[in-house]
Amino acid sequence: SPGGIVNLVSKRPRDDAQNEIVASTGNFAYRQIAADIGGKLDRDGRWLYRLVALNRDAETQVDFVENNVVAISPSISYQPSDDTSLTLLLNYQDATGDAGAQFLPISGTLNAAPNGQFFDSELFVGEPEFSQYDGTTKSASILADHRFNDTWSVQFAARRTEGERDYSQAWIAFGFSADRFVRNADGSLYNGGAVPRSFYQSDASSEQTAADLRFRANFDTGAVNHELMVGGQYQDVTTDENPAYAYAVGYDFATGGPDQVFGDSFWINPFSPEYGNVPSQALIDSIKSDAPEVNVKDLGLYINDQMTLGNWHWNIGVRFDDVSNESGQSSQDDDATSIATGLLYAFDNGLSPYISYAESFETVVGLDAVTQQAFKPQEGEQIEVGIKYSFANSPNYLTIAYFDIEQSNLLTSTIVGQTQAGGIDTVSGVEFEAKFDFGDIQLETNASKLDTQTAAGFQFVSVPETNASAWLGYGSRFDNGFRAGVGVRYAGESFGGADAIETPAYTLLDAMVAYKLENWTLRLNARNLSDKAYQSTCLSRGDCFQGERRTIVGTASYAF
Repeated sequence: SPGGIVNLVSKRPRDDAQNEIVASTGNFAYRQIAADIGGKLDRDGRWLYRLVALNRDAETQVDFVENNVVAISPSISYQPSDDTSLTLLLNYQDATGDAGAQFLPISGTLNAAPNGQFFDSELFVGEPEFSQYDGTTKSASILADHRFNDTWSVQFAARRTEGERDYSQAWIAFGFSADRFVRNADGSLYNGGAVPRSFYQSDASSEQTAADLRFRANFDTGAVNHELMVGGQYQDVTTDENPAYAYAVGYDFATGGPDQVFGDSFWINPFSPEYGNVPSQALIDSIKSDAPEVNVKDLGLYINDQMTLGNWHWNIGVRFDDVSNESGQSSQDDDATSIATGLLYAFDNGLSPYISYAESFETVVGLDAVTQQAFKPQEGEQIEVGIKYSFANSPNYLTIAYFDIEQSNLLTSTIVGQTQAGGIDTVSGVEFEAKFDFGDIQLETNASKLDTQTAAGFQFVSVPETNASAWLGYGSRFDNGFRAGVGVRYAGESFGGADAIETPAYTLLDAMVAYKLENWTLRLNARNLSDKAYQSTCLSRGDCFQGERRTIVGTASYAF
């Protein structure tokens, strides 16, 4: 993916594992308990185990919206020798709750409603007995490593994942008036502000089988050191989603008021909400579509060599992908060869300038919500130049980079899914990061300035031009005693897709205090400490999403 990806690393068994039990509680009825336990199963440490588990029971700032999770991940490793290891990792996660995003009208959030009021941040416009976002994921992974000799080694990874999701949500309907309010003949708000709602329901499932086999070699050719990697990757993904969308139930577009079938029984007054009336499941089922399964197969072959000659470091890689995409009503085949290369010179004083060029080819799984055709792969190019500086004999460093990205076939969100607009989207910008550690004082700061432009000529949806953050900490997390920290996050103004709706910039304050004594650690974390009310983003289609209000979580952990 252009710009980089996030590397998620599974927690594997370790022979030097430190066990930990953690309990947390906070506002919005937040309660969580977690454990990370592992170690040796035999005296020689050939067999290792680990168990990671979590149970969360929590509410959110939005009424009736919960955030409950049960997760368990056991794993076992066998190491018959120092050169070979084999790990089996299982994972189960069950999340129950609802979508906290409430699709609230701009009139009442960003701007005052017609009656001069603003919506509360806890406003829920769904239905407690209807709205849900529940998902279950199960996976099994095999991870194997073997070193043949001082030069060659091999790594193999395979995973089978199965997931299910049930999603039901109601929101204030779009499109029937400029501000999404209904008016009487004299211009006053209908029934004190009652508005029609849309009801959406979808059940979905997915299955994924993925495997990756790579050979690594570390060798010299004359004065040049090589770290070579050659491999192949295969994945087979099948998804199935059956949606139903009941738009503005009870609204008569001819009269501009309630219709004669349902009336306003399913409407809601966001200034004084009452719940309990939803369309019958029979009505929802009557409009539910049985969408075809989507199957995507992706075969990738790659080779990468990182070469070092004195202070010079050169990396070059080539990858070939072949993708087939079947949706029951359409099929497509795509292939691409993409390259990535970068050159860095590490001066002895810690300064390292670099330049890189990369191409990307990324499979997208699913159906276009507008065309009902399979998504096309996303392709991109990136050029980046930058400087890294590492201070001598310390963990302190700073980096600054300029990059320019072009990418095609990006996804755009709609009310009931995603679509691909096509064309070329561009992102260019400057990023800065610095981290300083002066014993008991730590400072980390980040900033970025982006110039984004969609194929239609607008700024990217909900992406601020400017972002910045800083964190100042005191104390050591490894030693006994007191620790504290304070941070600030700034997000500049952003736009909603047509450069017409501007979400104002906001600045948030975070803080932390902790005390460590031997095996025990007590910690208190606060986000948005001043409880600032703000909009995280507002979209040109007419809705805003409330920002996260103050959250405070206290945690006690015991390590053994």
